[in-house]
Amino acid sequence: MYLAGGACLLYSQIGIVEVKMIGGIISGTAHITGPQFEQLVRRAVVEFSVSGYKEGDTVALLLQNDITFLVAMTALGRSGIYAATLNWHSHPDEAAYILKDCGARAVLIQEELFVRFAAAIPDGIAIYVVGSNLQSTGTKSGSSSRARRTIVTEEVAF
Repeated sequence: MYLAGGACLLYSQIGIVEVKMIGGIISGTAHITGPQFEQLVRRAVVEFSVSGYKEGDTVALLLQNDITFLVAMTALGRSGIYAATLNWHSHPDEAAYILKDCGARAVLIQEELFVRFAAAIPDGIAIYVVGSNLQSTGTKSGSSSRARRTIVTEEVAF
């Protein structure tokens, strides 16, 4: 991921709360401008609120290092929601332990990681499947017996 044209990430105790940029963000073949990023973050903040997450809650992220991750971290930080980041290279048993230990109410997971980690996600944790490169998966249920849902906005899914 590359922050084009210069950027400043401002952190709080919760996470990233503000990203000021001159250019945009490039991740692989995906590119968004500063105003597009801001719009995605604002929509994600609203989606977290509408879905019942509030300041002090914990949401786990099982995302690759791309634009979606930066949008999620910024939106969670602005919402006062703690982000528990999990390494997508980790073993599913390790992810299960971290999810239980951190007290996450939900996990945001990229679609391509869902099959590998689905069985490791403890019962009682809401699962939100996110497509890569800011595309909605549109998936409400999948190959796993666990229900999953997608919070969808126009350009980004959370």
